[in-house]
This record gives sequence, structure tokens and C-alpha cells, in this order.
Amino acid sequence: MSIISSSCDSDKDVVARRLATAHRAVDPGISSIYRLEVPGREGDPDEPIKLLEINPHTTVSGVVPVGLSTHPSSGIHYPSIVVEIHPSEFTQLQQGQITLPDGWVFDENKQL
Repeated sequence: MSIISSSCDSDKDVVARRLATAHRAVDPGISSIYRLEVPGREGDPDEPIKLLEINPHTTVSGVVPVGLSTHPSSGIHYPSIVVEIHPSEFTQLQQGQITLPDGWVFDENKQL
């Protein structure tokens, strides 16, 4: 059974959870994944799904967004952006010592 479905799903939250599940399957070292949002823009189908992945196996390199295109045959009908950070950077983010790109909002209640 495929982790990513070929069905068309227009709900960004569902697609974001599907992406998070797929990323965990590829890299089981990921300890947490959070959905990042831009208030007022998430209803726009061109606004990417943004995931913050906490991974102790990544290097400490700051907030580096990596863009991915849609993949309709896998049911991913939105572009996405992944930011992978080390747990020490996650602590810095929580303390306001490092920041996300302008307008992006991190909410600890948006864990996937």
C-alpha cells in the first residue's frame, strides 16, 4: 500500500498529513513535523504547504526552505516547502533566537 495516495484531495491539511507520513517513512530519524502557515494565504491553492521537520540527523545550518513541486499522480496537488532543522535549532526557534521566513507562523499545536 502506497503512503501517498493517487486520489485527488483538495484539503491542504489532509495533504500535509500525507506528506508528513511519507517523509517519516523515508527518514525515520525525523522526530517531529509541524505545519507552518502564512495567515490569510493558506486558502490560496498556489500557496505551498510548508512543513517544519525536526531531525537530529541533520546538520545545524539554519532555516533553509527547500521547495518541491506538485505531484498529482501521488495525490499531492499543492507545491510544498520543507524546512529541516536540528533539535538545537528548534529550541532556538521556540526561544525566538532564530526566525522563519517573513510572514510564516509556527504553532506548536500544528504538529503532524
